[in-house]
Amino acid sequence: MHLNSFGVSGFRSLTEVADIPVRKPTILAGHNDGGESALLDALAFLLGKHALAEDDRTCLTVDGDDESAPVRWEESGSRGRSTLDAWGQERFDLLALVRLRRCSGEDLFSRLEVWQLMSDCVICLSISCQR
Repeated sequence: MHLNSFGVSGFRSLTEVADIPVRKPTILAGHNDGGESALLDALAFLLGKHALAEDDRTCLTVDGDDESAPVRWEESGSRGRSTLDAWGQERFDLLALVRLRRCSGEDLFSRLEVWQLMSDCVICLSISCQR
């Protein structure tokens, strides 16, 4: 499988980042604390290599007193567009173009969704995973 592009929502300082192209090479550059590491961890989360922690979820607001818990996004996730090779298409009975999405809510249980265009409709296979 070849990842063509990916996006992130509700992950650390990244509220919404869409369609980052993945090429050989892909270069991420930015100021210190600009979100490059967050992008890489979000990509690792999409690929199942990073377990989402409470601090990974984007913080919306913090109430005035220090003892209150921050309000976080309802859902954090990463999504990607991939191309399957012939072996992957045959093995998983999918077409060449596949969309993947891994997301998690406040329970920190991740769900992996595989989106596939089938003739005139889109189907989604969702798999829930524990931390």
